[in-house]
Amino acid sequence: MTANIVIAAAAVGAALYVMRNPKLRRTAWLLARQYATGPLAAWSVGTVRTAWDASGTSVAARDGVGAREDLPMRRVGPIS
Repeated sequence: MTANIVIAAAAVGAALYVMRNPKLRRTAWLLARQYATGPLAAWSVGTVRTAWDASGTSVAARDGVGAREDLPMRRVGPIS
């Protein structure tokens, strides 16, 4: 409990110091924008894609229970 309070106080103190110093504030915003357009965006896209892929299959189909091998695969989009 004490360690959590000390860490929280240090984080608040560092944030106040950075926000009061214009050069550090600009650097912090620059780093935040770079993170938001790079790794955070890539992680978000990966998470959404994983959720999209998981939503398209049922639990039975993923486990192979009740899968019908005799039915053809359904095509999506124009047939060439």
